[in-house]
Amino acid sequence: MKKIVIPIAMSALMFAPISQAAGPTSQQTSCLDQSLAELAKLPLPKSQPNTVLVSERISIPAPVEEVYQYFQSFPLAKLLTETDSVAGVAYTQNLKGENYLLAGDRRSVCLTSGYGAIEELTDNQNNRFAYTVWAYTLPDAAAIAYGEGEFLFKPQNGTTEIIWNYRFALKPDSFPGNLMAPGRWLFDLTFANSDWRTYMQQGLVNFKQGVLSEI
Repeated sequence: MKKIVIPIAMSALMFAPISQAAGPTSQQTSCLDQSLAELAKLPLPKSQPNTVLVSERISIPAPVEEVYQYFQSFPLAKLLTETDSVAGVAYTQNLKGENYLLAGDRRSVCLTSGYGAIEELTDNQNNRFAYTVWAYTLPDAAAIAYGEGEFLFKPQNGTTEIIWNYRFALKPDSFPGNLMAPGRWLFDLTFANSDWRTYMQQGLVNFKQGVLSEI
């Protein structure tokens, strides 16, 4: 059976909520089509039920308070490095807020492939860091309405368990989302539970290595 290709370069969907890296200072990001002012005004996407969830976790031998604090200053480009199938993050640029630490802060995320997306922080309290990603410029992400990511930090007898949940919302009028349940299964099979899961696993390992080298 011939493999059906569904958004493979969807690195724009990955964006995890970490401190920004240096990027261009012009009023137009090189990976997005609109000006910074226009991107800052774009409304958040409306919630929809046609979603695919991927979850990964890792244990880090350090107290949860220290891990959570370190996470908030860990560069996104070091967390999300490219794999054979998914591009890494090159840099981010603030659109709202200064440090991407408060709900409502927004930034553009540009990839090593030259494409990008918008990411907005929706929660950062009680050991939970959540965010929404949308307005992708990469063609392979045309079937994605938005992505929602969530990092949960749980104390485990002096160590920390990090759970990373990532939910893809598929557009109901585009393939494979227009197939509903079969389309979600196909997306999960060909991307979410393969290339994307590997990308998440690598990101968590990158962060753990960073923690162990500093804490």
